Amino acid sequence: MELVKYYQKCGLPFQVLLISAFIYRLFLREATDNIPIFPIFINTVSALGSIIFAYCLLRLYCKKDGRNRLVTTGVFKYTRHPMYTGLALMDLRHWFTTTHDVHFWISAIALYSALMIASYFQERETVARFGAEAEDYYARTPRLFFLYPLKRILKHS
Repeated sequence: MELVKYYQKCGLPFQVLLISAFIYRLFLREATDNIPIFPIFINTVSALGSIIFAYCLLRLYCKKDGRNRLVTTGVFKYTRHPMYTGLALMDLRHWFTTTHDVHFWISAIALYSALMIASYFQERETVARFGAEAEDYYARTPRLFFLYPLKRILKHS
């Protein structure tokens, strides 16, 4: 249990940075000359990200089973970090509607770096908590959501 707390403490600053960078990006100035070609598509993807994020919050933190056992069903079947996937999908609109100035790039680097580092510490914490069950889950489930089809193809070859 000490190892679990150690990984939680190590990952906490990166989770705070991740959330802070995401919130900062919500207030970036939108470009008037960079209107997306498919605004309905981008807004739909962003809304889907919000739904995935909310589902994961409820599943992991509001239900007892999410705190006491390893969750590997639902969206967790396709990615180890669906909540972070939801954040990335919500952030997608900024790549098409925001002025790409220095603030955009610094916040993007902070957001995606913190996302990767926080996911690393969360995985270490999960392995410390659930052991071989978590290692088996990680062996069959990609960290990044868009690698799921590739992982399935390589598994069957």
